[in-house]
Amino acid sequence: MVLLLILGLAFLGKQADAYRSATQAAAANVAMECAMAGLEDARVKLMNDLHFPPPGDERQQQFAYSEILFDLDGTTAVGAYTVVIDSRWLDPPIEILTIEVTGLAGDPDQPPVSKRRISVEMDLAETERSGSAPNPNLGRFINFQDHGGL
Repeated sequence: MVLLLILGLAFLGKQADAYRSATQAAAANVAMECAMAGLEDARVKLMNDLHFPPPGDERQQQFAYSEILFDLDGTTAVGAYTVVIDSRWLDPPIEILTIEVTGLAGDPDQPPVSKRRISVEMDLAETERSGSAPNPNLGRFINFQDHGGL
């Protein structure tokens, strides 16, 4: 009986670890999707609003904003994202905008269950840097980095 009890407890311990692992993997996926939602939100705002980010002090090189994401019911928060837009390299000849997004899984009022950070560089040069031809990468992400979970 003692041997069966020990084997049963070992089996239950492994099941608990497997459940914890599956829950963490699901939270990591939610955090990644929150980060991607923030990236898409920033891209759409940049491409459709000529005054985004809003003008601030001429020395201000970063603009940040956050949003909470809700489930389909519209009341349950599933995560959030924070977007930081860095215009340090926006002047010619570089003309690159850096966007960093952190996705958070879980209730925003509680410590996050999982985090994911990604960053991209958006090419805003109207012409190719080596000539006067139109830039085929205008408005596109030219460098995508996944910094993984935090």
